[in-house]
Amino acid sequence: DIETNLTNPDKMIVKYSLPKLRYELNALEPIISKTMLDIHYNKHHVAYVNKLNMLLEQLQEAMNKGDITKIVNLQQEIQFNGGSHINHSLYWENLSPSAMGGGKLPDASSKFFKHVSTQWGSFQTLIDYMITRATGIKGSGWAWLAYHKESKQIIYEETLGQDTISMKGNLIPLLTIDVWEHAYYIDYKNARPQYLKEIWNIIDWKEVEKRYEAAIQSDIKLFSYIFMNQRLM
Repeated sequence: DIETNLTNPDKMIVKYSLPKLRYELNALEPIISKTMLDIHYNKHHVAYVNKLNMLLEQLQEAMNKGDITKIVNLQQEIQFNGGSHINHSLYWENLSPSAMGGGKLPDASSKFFKHVSTQWGSFQTLIDYMITRATGIKGSGWAWLAYHKESKQIIYEETLGQDTISMKGNLIPLLTIDVWEHAYYIDYKNARPQYLKEIWNIIDWKEVEKRYEAAIQSDIKLFSYIFMNQRLM
């Protein structure tokens, strides 16, 4: 229980680690270079994870001391670094080299394909819309394709900074694209539209479809799949 956890530090410590990529660092070339993926994954993402773990240790210490001021002051940074870990973990799962099916649309007979076609007209219409909208995101953020459980619609959404899509309401994430410059600056400089145009060649639609199927069956809780393989250390 909470009281036991507060008096037993070992019960409180949860450390997160980078999710293992399903592909080699050079597997997404030429869309994303080995250098760009290496820096993004092994430098940027790992920095967020390390900072999150440090902040959680500080939070634990503050809770053990009953330091409410410290607890409150830590929340914003925990949200930022934790959100980054959630978002990046999903982003890596969105991607696959062409040899693993990256860029290949779902089967035309599938529920997901039919839903997108009925609601959006075609996948290309959806893709073009996301490119246009994501190009216009001010500063840094994330472009999302999500399933809205109440309306049962597949919608486009945006979050700024490292906010997660759970902050937007009753949405289940299907797909996310990182539009921070650290995701593309080595390969595309400041040409975000080109990055957004090319990335669809490595989008893993099978993974997106899998989330869609789970969403319409209400078999998952928001974001639970991201942490299911994380180790408690």
